[in-house]
This record gives sequence, C-alpha cells and structure tokens, in this order.
Amino acid sequence: MHWNIVRFDTLDSTNLEARRMIQNQSTGQSLHGTVVTAGQQTGGKGRLGRVWESPSGTGLWFTAIIQPQVPMEQASLYSFAAAVSVAEAIRQAADLEVTLKWPNDVLLNGKKLCGILLELIPYSKTEYYIAIGIGINVRQEKEDFPPELQEKAASLAMFSEKAIDQPALLDTILQQLKRTCTQLEAQGFAPLRDQWKAWSAIIGQEVSVQQYGNVLYTGIAEDIAMDGSLLVRTADGLQRVTAADVSLRSKDGTYGF
Repeated sequence: MHWNIVRFDTLDSTNLEARRMIQNQSTGQSLHGTVVTAGQQTGGKGRLGRVWESPSGTGLWFTAIIQPQVPMEQASLYSFAAAVSVAEAIRQAADLEVTLKWPNDVLLNGKKLCGILLELIPYSKTEYYIAIGIGINVRQEKEDFPPELQEKAASLAMFSEKAIDQPALLDTILQQLKRTCTQLEAQGFAPLRDQWKAWSAIIGQEVSVQQYGNVLYTGIAEDIAMDGSLLVRTADGLQRVTAADVSLRSKDGTYGF
C-alpha cells in the first residue's frame, strides 16, 4: 500500500471529506491509500455521534481511506489495527506507553488521548471502502480542553519530555497502519487480537456497559471474541458486547468514561 496524503488547512471533518471523495470518485479511480488531513476541524466527529474537539495546530486530525481485502462483516476489525498502530507509533515517537480501551480509545495515564472512528462507505453493489478517522491530542495543556474534559482528556505534550514532530508522528502511524492492515488481511484477526490485548487497559478489569447513558450491566471484561466483540462475565453469565459504551471501574468505585 502506498499512502497519498491530501492536506487541508481547515475541514468540517476529515471523515466527511473522505466520504465526499469516495462518492465523487471517477470511474476506474481508486482512493485506496488516500489520507485526508486537516490542521483544524470545525465539526470533528467522535464515536456514537459525539463531537471531537480539534482546534488548529493542536493535534493530528486525519482519515485513512482503505479498500479492505476482507468480507464486509469483518470491516470493524480494522479499528483494532488502527488502535495498535497508534499505540506502537506513540511509543516510538514520544517514548510513552499508552493503553487501549475497547473498542477504539487510546488512553494515556488513564485519560483519553486518541479517538478512532471507523466508517464503512459502499461505492458499488459489491465493493466498499472504510474511512478510518484518527484524532490525537498532541500540543494541548490541561486548560486548553473544555472544563468538562479536563479530567478526562490528555495530550502528548502533557506527559512527554520530547518535542513531538507531528508530520513524523503521522508518517510513523501510517507505516504501522500499513503493517497491521497487511497482517490482518494475510493472517486473520488472531495475531492482531493478541497485540491489541497486550496494550489493553480493560481485559481482566471490572467494567460497566452502557447505552444512551443507562447502565445495562456490570462485570469483568474477559476477552475479545474473533469478531471483535467484547466478552464480559456477569452474574448472569457471559455477555457479548458489540455496540455500547464500556467504562472502567476506578479505585473509588465509580466508573470513568
């Protein structure tokens, strides 16, 4: 895979721009490997319709367009590839160890550093792309975040003693993403799942599973299934989580984001 980076100063959302590019592509044109980056997003998107704060000059905001080589029902597994890629790249670029929370959050010191939003975009009856949106907080200080996020969000600058070269970090992430996607397509999910679990903040921990702000149940996050769902052991047995908010239990007994 060869990456072709398309840069914008400002966009509403790199994922929305990726969708527009796919919908407007010429016959015979392939956007596989296209990366849409923006210095600022005015309408950054998070998971479950949330807003992702992405002001100018403070982070990496980009979307990688990939034409998957797996069946459509396995497309969500690319979010695990993206999470592992970001974790590996941050260790190399910033000398920091992050952890991963299911399905696609990258945490630094227990706070959210990076969000990943994967969207499936069909463009014919049998073919589709995925847009992997990645937002990484790089330069913010605590007071730069909205008050409601100051105890929940982190940036690389808050914890790294290194000056972060954002273009170099992007290049490292894309190198890792090429590796993990190639591995997923050639070897299946099992090796990638093991890598994700090695970075995991959630396996073996008590969690709450929520939808629309309501707690459905609590239990112990036991494993990741081969379809990417989270397996949670509760008093009623093993539950399979496919689409929900999962929060970790903190030392004071409350559940974080």
